[in-house]
Amino acid sequence: MFSGALPSVPLIAADKYVRKGATGANNGSDWNNAYNEFNQVSLCGLSGFTIHIAAGSYSTDLPTIDSINN
Repeated sequence: MFSGALPSVPLIAADKYVRKGATGANNGSDWNNAYNEFNQVSLCGLSGFTIHIAAGSYSTDLPTIDSINN
């Protein structure tokens, strides 16, 4: 049986990116793989995250952030 302590791994907040016309993986991980619309960004569990938004015209609005659920 293992009784040693597990090393603690800090949770690092990640940035999310939104850029109209991005052509990458559409996962918000960087400018090349940015989400194309605001409604693609999941705001659940984003405490400490920064959302970067490129200039452009978007067809969806930023969702309302509910402090109870987000």
